[in-house]
Amino acid sequence: MNNHVIINKPILEQINVEQKEMISLNVKRYTTDANGTILDDVAIPVNLKKPFPYYLFGEFDRNGGYAIADQVLSKLYGTILLGVYTWGNNTPLFFPNPLATINNEFRKGDMLFVYVDNLNAPSYYIFVVISAQNGPYVSLISQLNTTQLDKNTWGTFKIFDVQYGWTSDTQLQLAQPWFTVLTQWNADFKIDSLNLKTWYRPQFKKGVNELIIPINAVANQHLGLGSFITYNNPLITLSLVIYV
Repeated sequence: MNNHVIINKPILEQINVEQKEMISLNVKRYTTDANGTILDDVAIPVNLKKPFPYYLFGEFDRNGGYAIADQVLSKLYGTILLGVYTWGNNTPLFFPNPLATINNEFRKGDMLFVYVDNLNAPSYYIFVVISAQNGPYVSLISQLNTTQLDKNTWGTFKIFDVQYGWTSDTQLQLAQPWFTVLTQWNADFKIDSLNLKTWYRPQFKKGVNELIIPINAVANQHLGLGSFITYNNPLITLSLVIYV
């Protein structure tokens, strides 16, 4: 007996695109105590002064708490991901605790990665926050969840470059690898890493903390990007050049 399914086969056509857009993102990191009070640098334990991962896009993986990407990236520095949620859409950890000064750092639509020092009895929380300048970040990436019953690789838009900037700690920040994660419907995945120093040319832009990562990829729910934010670098800026 043969089983049958109905699939949608779109007609693929190559055209010249003229509508160039930018998606500008900020990645920030905070460390708090058990009450959610942001700590000064001197109060942060040495073992938490290490890089922590962040993940971009990957709607398929995001719906599973980034279980696929984190099982790979968490091994590099021994980080413990407690959970991932959207500010304004899921229940936040420290609301409405008046001591939780971390709440002042979020906007609706931000994605929060919450790390802990101990999964069973946390004394410290590390927040890695992704926000978009164009609007709610999670709303923007939710558009990538496209119907793909025939397993074609078409998607919402195409990424051509990522403009990557940082504020300090140049050598350590550039030492953090950049990952691409490609998942499949059955949770199989392929992960590749890139060396950011490959595209850094300080002799041409002295004192300018930025580079361009040449990524040519169709953005859909199976494409994910990831890297780390270091302790001494409080902000990473990412501007994605896309055509729609």
